[in-house]
Amino acid sequence: MKFRIVPSTSDGRQQLLTTYLINETLAIDAGAIAVGLSKEEQLRVGSIVITHAHLDHILSLPLFVTDLFEDIGDPVDVYLTDSDFEAVNKYLFNPLVWIGLETLKNSRTELLRFHTIQSGQAFYRRGIKDYVDSSQSHCPDPGTSD
Repeated sequence: MKFRIVPSTSDGRQQLLTTYLINETLAIDAGAIAVGLSKEEQLRVGSIVITHAHLDHILSLPLFVTDLFEDIGDPVDVYLTDSDFEAVNKYLFNPLVWIGLETLKNSRTELLRFHTIQSGQAFYRRGIKDYVDSSQSHCPDPGTSD
């Protein structure tokens, strides 16, 4: 298995956004997917797993789609929980902020194909077992003392 942390800054000294690349085709999160990968590397990504909908984990997903708009021949599969899909749809892919999900298509295909998954449930994608527990984000709930 080939594992890579995708850089989110040009000098690589700070990691502000989150994307991990596995075997060059599976991205875990999309924070840095459009800023840390070349266009050729982006085109190899066929699946993206969103661990949770914080901005540092989803920020460059719209830019990823824009970079590859005419080049995508098959939809990129995006796996996320129901609540994360609601957040991405409501706050990221809406006509006030960016392009709405209903218009994310080129002349050949829809660009992203969303699949909802259950938090805490293991699943396989691209030959790799994955597990998303969206209850374990990196920011404490404002109502707790963590």
